[in-house]
Amino acid sequence: MVPTAAKYVFLFWAVAVAIAVAVAVPVLANGSDDGGTGATDTVNPSTKVHNAFIEPDVRRYTNVLPRDVCEKIIELGEAAGFALEEDSIDAFEIKNNENKHSQQIDVMDEDGNVNYPEIFEAFEPYIPNIAELIRSQRNEELDRLLFPDEPPNRVPRLGWIFYRKYSPESARNSLIPHFDLNMHTVNIALNDDFTGGGLFYVKPRHSNNPEDYFPNQENNYFRGEDTADGVPWLLDYQLTYEWVNNLQHENTTGVVFPKLETGDALIHNYTVWHAVAPIKSGIRYSMVLFFDMHNPLLNHDDDFYDNDLLIDIGIKHEIRECDPTTGKLVYIHDDIDVFWVNDEDYDDYESLVENLNPGTSYKLGSYPGHELRALRSVREGEVVPPPGTRHVLSSVVIEIDKEEYEFVGSFTTQEDCDIVNYVEKEEL
Repeated sequence: MVPTAAKYVFLFWAVAVAIAVAVAVPVLANGSDDGGTGATDTVNPSTKVHNAFIEPDVRRYTNVLPRDVCEKIIELGEAAGFALEEDSIDAFEIKNNENKHSQQIDVMDEDGNVNYPEIFEAFEPYIPNIAELIRSQRNEELDRLLFPDEPPNRVPRLGWIFYRKYSPESARNSLIPHFDLNMHTVNIALNDDFTGGGLFYVKPRHSNNPEDYFPNQENNYFRGEDTADGVPWLLDYQLTYEWVNNLQHENTTGVVFPKLETGDALIHNYTVWHAVAPIKSGIRYSMVLFFDMHNPLLNHDDDFYDNDLLIDIGIKHEIRECDPTTGKLVYIHDDIDVFWVNDEDYDDYESLVENLNPGTSYKLGSYPGHELRALRSVREGEVVPPPGTRHVLSSVVIEIDKEEYEFVGSFTTQEDCDIVNYVEKEEL
């Protein structure tokens, strides 16, 4: 039986402008139920706009899935087992290595393949109703502009279903703020019997977004003059696990933990920064649906992180060795070639710098989480072997708050050489 339409509560009223991002101050839709947000204050109209927060288009819908269906999906998920999946978000956050994998089941992958038929069949009858909720939430005028070849009032296209598990004992217990590249995301709570943490979203500060572009044109919020995609900026510290893992489960002017009971859903568009704070006890299960994977408002030629987290860094050739004659610490005699290594395919090398002399530096652009490797430069007359087969002399991983890096080897001080020389003499 196809379920009836779910009841819904607006967490915030999104003013429908060209990018469907609210520009109003917090206002309760019905004046009584704030969905657990605690957002009850208003702002004096005379208050300068850069002191306010951007209100995201986030809406809570209750009873989207019946409790018994949620319980069945949890049972099926535990029986199937949650695979450890690398999350692309973590490729850009290197401070907390245990957050490198998610416990995830790809119920339906991005190619439309149903990988877990039993879970999909339990969930499938409710998909049309969820799509209808998105259709009722979106800005229809904008949608017709973005999808001119589609019929009016088109049905949102489901592109991906994945199922996540978080707990203090699991491989992942938190997730840093990020926004999704698809048009709309649905996050369904399969249970509520855990404490602390959970899903939250961030209300960016107007003051952190370019005032020159503040709403006087159609595209209200810019992460840069060339992006014009409607996604606001966050503060740098909000993109770290250190911040997320120390959050208290409480609503503030800039962070909202929506109240989600079993079967409730949160639906937001791609402009919303959201994350998961650490669970204190119990297990959190959630089903996530991505609709309209092709988002015309985003530049699909460049990943978001490539646009936004590019940082200028300096690298220096500081690889040294012990001179076998004098026993002194000296630079190696070889130049180095520096390569970026694809973290999804360690045989995929991209050349960044060639023939960097010992003791010299070089400036370039890179991204947090990228690994750079130093290989001995090929000498004149030598056959150039594939980078993946060459000996790695040194490597560094780029951090979000660090600008200078040195490639160093096993020997970094004269004391290192003295120890080697002493051992060699003893052996003689």
